[in-house]
Amino acid sequence: MLFLLNKKEKKLKKISVIFFILIIAFLNYSLDTTNDIIELSLQQAINISLEKNLDIKNSKIELNNYLLSLQTVWNQFMPNGSFGLSFKDNLNDNKISLGISLNTSLNLNPSSFFNIVKVINEYKQGIISYEIAIRKFKIEIKRYYYNLIILEKNIKLKELELNNAKLIHNTNILKYNDGIISIIEKMKSEYNVSEKEIELKKAKNDYEIALIVFKNIVGIKDNINIKLITDLPELDITEQIKNFSLNNNLELEILKYDLKNIINTRNSYISSFFPSLGFSYSFSNSFTEPFTNLNYSSSISLSLSIFRQFITIFYFTNKYYKV
Repeated sequence: MLFLLNKKEKKLKKISVIFFILIIAFLNYSLDTTNDIIELSLQQAINISLEKNLDIKNSKIELNNYLLSLQTVWNQFMPNGSFGLSFKDNLNDNKISLGISLNTSLNLNPSSFFNIVKVINEYKQGIISYEIAIRKFKIEIKRYYYNLIILEKNIKLKELELNNAKLIHNTNILKYNDGIISIIEKMKSEYNVSEKEIELKKAKNDYEIALIVFKNIVGIKDNINIKLITDLPELDITEQIKNFSLNNNLELEILKYDLKNIINTRNSYISSFFPSLGFSYSFSNSFTEPFTNLNYSSSISLSLSIFRQFITIFYFTNKYYKV
């Protein structure tokens, strides 16, 4: 009996040791994977940030709302209708009657057409605003990306300056020991080495801070190491000046649509001077048992509304004519 218990204990110890080894191996693997370096190009950084940025998502939702308004604004030209069905059982004379009614109406107002123009302009303006948001965000990502590259190059420059300062200091030590230079010259070179070490630490701190900010903007976890593989571009300012044109300026296009919306709003208030047209049609039919007596009626009516809000019209037209 004791022999069997000892045998079971040995098996449990073996299983626990194997399980412990597996856990250690898994932890080492996870730590090794976090130390992997991911190569990140500028275009990859832009694509990742566009997918995760909330401002871009909000701009996209706003553009979809404008599109939905554009798709539904035409519903105001669809007539309103109602349909009725009645059933009546007269217990006194044991007769059953059925009734059917249909009513439809349509109101046409000149301001409805200007409302459609307004929705169309808002949708086009929303497209431009969305493009502006993406363009500004891309510029921001490029600025942070290139800033990291500059800081990396600055670290290499500071390391080179520190190595040169150490080399000069070591040379000055030999010269001082040989009596070629004074102790002041030796102390100056020593101070220069200390100064370059401080500058190198500051450059590394600036890089670490900029790297954290860049990862937060792009949406990369802090424990992931990245390597920037896109170098600084060669800028040709003269070529950019030649290609510059106000016709391609999106900010100017937004201002143009703002002016169009103001003019359209003014015209909408002016349209209140014009009459509105109303159209209605009704139909009813009833059947009485034995369904030989038919009562049928239909009507069509047109209406014009002429006098509408003259004081408000005058105020707004006077206001918008001064734009």
